[in-house]
Amino acid sequence: MPDQVERTEGRSFRRRLAAVGFSLALSVGILAALWFYKGVHFDRFLDQWRKADKVILATVIVLSAAFHIFVGAHKLWCIVRALGLDMTYLEMLWVRLGAGPLRAFIPKVGEFVNVVYLWRRKRMPFGRASGATAFDKGLNLFGAIFWFLVSLAMLPGAWVEGWATHWAVPVWPGVTLRIPLRETLFAGMICLYLLFFFCTPMHALMIRLGRKVHPKIGRLAEGVLAPFCEFSLPRKLFFSVYALFFQLRTLVVCYFLFLAFGVSSVPDIPHLVAYTSVAIFAAHLGGLAGMGPREAVIVTLFASYAPEHPEKLLSIGLMLTFSVHVIPMLLGLPWMMWFLGHLRRREPVNT
Repeated sequence: MPDQVERTEGRSFRRRLAAVGFSLALSVGILAALWFYKGVHFDRFLDQWRKADKVILATVIVLSAAFHIFVGAHKLWCIVRALGLDMTYLEMLWVRLGAGPLRAFIPKVGEFVNVVYLWRRKRMPFGRASGATAFDKGLNLFGAIFWFLVSLAMLPGAWVEGWATHWAVPVWPGVTLRIPLRETLFAGMICLYLLFFFCTPMHALMIRLGRKVHPKIGRLAEGVLAPFCEFSLPRKLFFSVYALFFQLRTLVVCYFLFLAFGVSSVPDIPHLVAYTSVAIFAAHLGGLAGMGPREAVIVTLFASYAPEHPEKLLSIGLMLTFSVHVIPMLLGLPWMMWFLGHLRRREPVNT
C-alpha cells in the first residue's frame, strides 16, 4: 500500500510539473510570436518602460495588490460565513495569501487547495467547500460577462467591422423581422444567469438527478449547489453586486496603464471595457497566470490606438498581467509555508 501511494503521488507530481511546463511554453511561445510578428524592437520596448510614468505604475501595483488580497479574501469569507462556517476574516486572509503563490505557478491549483483547506482544517464537508469555491469563481465570471455585454451594448455600429448588427428572420411571405443582435445577446445572457442563479427548483432537480445516478453524486451535487439553494434572494443580489464591483479592478487598472505608458489616444470607455473583458476571457485559455493569451488580445484589439508602437501595447498587456495577477499572488510568499503546514495537518472532518 505505501508503494502504491508513492506511485500515485509521483504520477500526480509529474502531471502537475508537465502542466506547469506546458503553461510556461505556451506563455513564452505566444509572447515570442507577438514580439516578432508585431515588429517589436528590444530598444524601443525598454524605452517605453523608461518613459512610463513610474508614479502611476507604482500606484496601480499597490492598490491592485491590496484590492486583490483584502477584497478577494472578504468575498470568499462572506460566502463561507453565509454557508454557516465559523471562520474569522483574518484566517481567510492568511489562506488567500498563502495560496497565492501556488495559484501563480501551478495552473488551476489555487481553487483546489482552498477546498482542501476548508475541508480538512475547518471540517467543512467536501461538497460544500467545493460549492463555496465554485460560487466564488462563478461570481467572477458573471462580473466579467456582465461588463463585457454592457460594453457591447454601448458600442456604436457593428462590434467588428463587417459584422451584422441585426438578424433578419422571415416570419411571413414578404415580412421580415429584424432582431437586434447585441440587445438579444445581452438579454439572453442575463436571463440565463438569472435562471441558473435564482431558480432554486432547478437546483433541487439537479440534486435529485444526481441522487438517482448515485448517492455519493447526489451528496456532492447537494454540497456544490448549496450556495444557490440556501442563499436568500437579498443575499444573492448582494453577491451579484459584489461581483460587478470586484471585476471593475481589471478595467480600471487597464485604463491607468494606458495613461502610464503615454498612449496618445486613450480608449473610450466602451472599447476599453469590451476589449479588456475579452482579454480576461482569453487568459483562461492557458499560460502561467494567463500570460500570453491576455497580451495577444491587448495587442490585437487595441492596435488602432497605438499603430506605430506595438511595444506600448505589449508593455500594457504584461503590466496588466503582473499588476492584477502575478505580483498580488507573489506577495503571499511569506505566508505560503504557514498555509502548507496547516494544509498537511490531518483533522477529523465531516464526510
